[in-house]
Amino acid sequence: MVDVREVLRGHGMKPAGWIRSGGPCPKKSACPYIDEIGHVHAHLDFEIEQFAVYSFLVGDEVMKNGKAGSQGDTLRGRVQSEANQINSAWLFLERRPRGNPAWHKRPLDVFKRLAPSVIRLDQKIEVWAGAFAADEFENKERELNGLFRRLQDRLPWVDRDG
Repeated sequence: MVDVREVLRGHGMKPAGWIRSGGPCPKKSACPYIDEIGHVHAHLDFEIEQFAVYSFLVGDEVMKNGKAGSQGDTLRGRVQSEANQINSAWLFLERRPRGNPAWHKRPLDVFKRLAPSVIRLDQKIEVWAGAFAADEFENKERELNGLFRRLQDRLPWVDRDG
């Protein structure tokens, strides 16, 4: 079996933090899910201001790769956005949606369908990340997607190429 963490290290990535349920809201006034027991939080040990690539791991499997910085977002902002999507999808799947975002009217993408169940099983999503040059980070995300599709035969939370 391939050690996905060593593969990620070999591609310039390192452990960056986690997404998990439980614990107090980092900033109570800023947490829109404070009244929902079991909602998730993201924690990062460091920030990458631009041109970041990140990977989500559950157990020994890479579930998803992504990038931050192409539209002015930071790693922290992107990972927090992913955590908020998990919270929103969880409530939507329980027929308790918050608001009326456009994605409620479409079939849920695989991340929104599957990530909430990982959290409900009390599993932690590990976040790995790396900083890359402006002209390489988008290619690095595509490279990692292709690599882990080959090594694992799939990327469980990705339903598109790239």
